[in-house]
Amino acid sequence: TQIVVGGASFAAGAAVMVGDDACDVTSVAATEITCTTGPHAAGSVAVKVRNPDGALGDKADAFTYVSEQRLLWVNAENPSIAASGLDGSDPNNYLITSDDVGAAEFGPNDVAANAGYVYWTDLDTGSIGRADRDGGNVQQQFISGLDLPWHVTVTDTHIYWSDWGARAIGRAALDGSEVEPLFVTGVGEAVGLAASDSYLYWGDANGAGSIGRVGLDGSGLDSDFVSKGVGSVTSVAVDDVDIYWTDESASSVRRIAVAGTGDPVDLVSTGSGVEGLAVGDTYVYWANSIRGSIGRATLAGLGSDQGFVGGAAGPVGVTLE
Repeated sequence: TQIVVGGASFAAGAAVMVGDDACDVTSVAATEITCTTGPHAAGSVAVKVRNPDGALGDKADAFTYVSEQRLLWVNAENPSIAASGLDGSDPNNYLITSDDVGAAEFGPNDVAANAGYVYWTDLDTGSIGRADRDGGNVQQQFISGLDLPWHVTVTDTHIYWSDWGARAIGRAALDGSEVEPLFVTGVGEAVGLAASDSYLYWGDANGAGSIGRVGLDGSGLDSDFVSKGVGSVTSVAVDDVDIYWTDESASSVRRIAVAGTGDPVDLVSTGSGVEGLAVGDTYVYWANSIRGSIGRATLAGLGSDQGFVGGAAGPVGVTLE
């Protein structure tokens, strides 16, 4: 990112530090320096300028890095974690691959992102994996010893996952410590785990179909929070207004008020093969494993584009970063 640093008494040969990283200086004037920063996690950092004679000027929190939002999804065929711009631009099916993991077994099923990291469930190794936002520093067994970790979601403080083998929701701190494999039990075959500011939501893939809810602290379990007209759930997402889910039996995305009241509404028809689901401020996104694409529609269900991002390889889990 090119930035311009304003000030006074800058001299030719001045060096600029943005946070702990050197900024590549391209021009220096007495009151202005232009330089280019490298990639960095989101957040505010200090800017320091040092003239060749040693004179130093600095200002705390002078520059704020902002991470560009992305779509992330799991390719089940030729397993990988993939990414594109939120507008569908620059798709990359190889953000994280088995070569990056460096292991013969690599079975990602769902993906989540937060605070500069990408997380995924790995069915082959019974683990939660983690990597840097750019796909570096891959830790396939960031959290290990799980049974069948299916879906994953992340809040500002914790990683949560559904485990089909244990019929439970697990939890750990963001640094991978304080692992609680049986944080919430009695959740059935939980699919499509999603988190709001206060609750976790999931679908039960076994039986007549329902949406469950529990507090982020594990209290107030209600396995049938929504039980009317749910259908065959494959994924769940939530915002401040509604709960959304993919209904495989109806090949659609459905929604209901976040309070669980009223009747479910068919938001958009997706065609068969609908899997993962994510919701943003303006759009809802879904993965279609048969079409090999990520679909998109407005939160009102308008402007449906089944092939919003094409060329995916059996996409399943999808999330927004």
